[in-house]
Amino acid sequence: MRGVMGEREVPDASSPGTSGLSCREGETSDVRHPILKSQALPYLGALLAAGVVLALVWVADRLEQQRVHEANRTSVIHRLSSVRARLEGALNARLFLTRGLVGHVSIPPEVAETQFEDLARALMAGTTGIRSIQLAKNTIVSSLYPLRGNEKARGLRLLELPDQRAAVQRALESKDTVVAGPVQLVQGGVAFVSRTPIYLTPPGGSPASGPYWGLATILIDRDTLLKEAGLFDPSTGLQYALRGKDGLGAQGEDFFGDPAIFESNPVLLDVSLPNGSWQLAAIPVAGWAAVSPRFSAVRIGGGFLALMAGALAFVAMLHHRQVSAREHRLRLMVEHLPAGAVYVEGDRLMLNEAAEAITGYPRSELTTRAQWFHALYGSQAALVQGRYEADRSAGFPTPWEVIITRKDGQGRHLEFVAYGHELGEVWLLHDITERKRAEEGLRQAHDELERRVQERTAELSRTIRILENEIVNRQKAEEALRDSEGRYQTLAELSPVGIFHTDSHGECLFVNERWCEIAGLTLEQARGSGWVQAVHPEDRERVRQEWYDAARMNQPFRSEYRFRRPDGQTSWVVGQATAETENGTVKGYVGTITCITDRKQ
Repeated sequence: MRGVMGEREVPDASSPGTSGLSCREGETSDVRHPILKSQALPYLGALLAAGVVLALVWVADRLEQQRVHEANRTSVIHRLSSVRARLEGALNARLFLTRGLVGHVSIPPEVAETQFEDLARALMAGTTGIRSIQLAKNTIVSSLYPLRGNEKARGLRLLELPDQRAAVQRALESKDTVVAGPVQLVQGGVAFVSRTPIYLTPPGGSPASGPYWGLATILIDRDTLLKEAGLFDPSTGLQYALRGKDGLGAQGEDFFGDPAIFESNPVLLDVSLPNGSWQLAAIPVAGWAAVSPRFSAVRIGGGFLALMAGALAFVAMLHHRQVSAREHRLRLMVEHLPAGAVYVEGDRLMLNEAAEAITGYPRSELTTRAQWFHALYGSQAALVQGRYEADRSAGFPTPWEVIITRKDGQGRHLEFVAYGHELGEVWLLHDITERKRAEEGLRQAHDELERRVQERTAELSRTIRILENEIVNRQKAEEALRDSEGRYQTLAELSPVGIFHTDSHGECLFVNERWCEIAGLTLEQARGSGWVQAVHPEDRERVRQEWYDAARMNQPFRSEYRFRRPDGQTSWVVGQATAETENGTVKGYVGTITCITDRKQ
């Protein structure tokens, strides 16, 4: 037995309702009170109160979801605005160079063409990502810098290039700068192309008021520009996409990122261009958050408030109805309470139907206290009765939880609540057997959960040990790699042949001392495309073509050609190279040169 109790209001025994409780066993009253016709009102009030609270919670939930959505989009807009600002700044910084070029060429053009290389070199100084600066007299490329690597562009008739004709015509029609692309360049690579028409300035006339001369063109490397804007930066947590090829805005083609981003409710910002725009889109890498972080708190709290509001409304309306119908309710309490109820007057007991159903005894067999305790508690009757008498003397401070034995032999858990007054007592019996079973099931589920947590913890510990071993193995592998690189460096320095290492574009990364002795160049002079200076001018084009053919066909390179040192001395070499690949992708080339001058002589 364990006890739990609270005090409740006890009806005055002197009220007319008391006589109704002291009627004969089994007697019921046919009195009807108008208030009882509204028994559903407390439930309706509870449902209404709960419904109002739930409606308010729903509104709050929708507002919270909207707030989270707007906050997410605002955050993306803020970050995307920074990216757009950097993109526009990087682009405009390079487009600004055309102003000086156009102004210089327009007065007078024949002088400007002779000074073009010096002017272009000065404009490009300190500015990265510019592939080439060009002048196209009468839309035919006539001057370009740097010439190396861009030879194929000299003499191009821009109006005859299908993929560039439309942008060139737009520049001519608008008489203003037009940014085209990105386009695949005939000299290789992908770039944005800025073209500005040049109109001559006659002596004493207004600037650019003379006849059309040609175009000033700047080729801006696509990847350099986008990288400077931060479109390759994963730390922003955004996925980007760009469309509007040739400055056509939302109507233009996609040229960067996943096109599906434009179908994923992205944040869209226009990137301003001279006479056009691009459309920049972004979404979070993890997608838009579908649920507010406060989702559970709002709904659980709302449900609790709705339950409390319903309960409070129910209690308030029920109390009002009870006060209004106290006399009638007391007369019918024994028969109509949903819980088992026993009215005790002296030593006599009166049971309602619920009490009969709970105990399994008809009321005629439980008419006295002694019968009650003996029938329901058996051998524990004296102990239970002693506890009852002690609580009775104390005014029934707490309810009990007891186990009874029904007439059919079944055991049931009951919550026993007693109320006493000077003329009698009322016992309320609540069958909590199912609740006890649920509590036992919950306890077993808790034990099972504890067992599973312990198993998972053990698995996690094993996983951590495996990861620690992997980390140690990786550190050992890195130490071995550093040792291997040191041995490679030593072998390269002691090798009797020249050794070189380039990236995938043929830009020199390393040459050993023997290579420098044969070529007459230092490592610093050979890096990048500087190594080409050592190749004899008569052999350069042939060597370059053989190199590109070998790279295109994915075959090792081998060729005999001449090196001419800065002091004029010429030597014959055999050059060999093979590609370094990783997962099928060329990462660079490693090769050697061997002096065969003696053999050639």
